[in-house]
Parts: sequence; structure tokens; C-alpha cells
Amino acid sequence: MEALKGVRILDMTHVQAGPTCSQLLAWMGADVIKFENPQGDATRGQLRDLPTPIRCTSRCSTATSGRSP
Repeated sequence: MEALKGVRILDMTHVQAGPTCSQLLAWMGADVIKFENPQGDATRGQLRDLPTPIRCTSRCSTATSGRSP
């Protein structure tokens, strides 16, 4: 879906709801730039107990390893 193609989002949110919203905007075609403190997002460490955590890459696409997003 490219409904937001050409729109740039500056994401300065943290802890689940904000980053989730930014990811949805990226799926709709927005160019999302995420700002984080040097330690990273607090929720990122919460996925460490999963055998294959979902990782955010450029444009907030996900590597799901066979799982649905």
C-alpha cells in the first residue's frame, strides 16, 4: 500500500504504542525516521527471550522468520 508515499515521519516515541503506529505508517508507504536515545528503545530488550525476535530494519520492515506480522 502506498497511500503515504512521499510523507516523512519523524518518530521520537518509545514503548510499544508509538513505534507500532510508526510501523503501520511505514507499511502504508511513509518514510519513517526513528530517533532513539543511545541505549535504544526500552522495549527492544523485552524480545530477547524469543528464539527469533522480530527486528526493525530500514523503513521499519520486519524480518518475521515465517511468522505473520
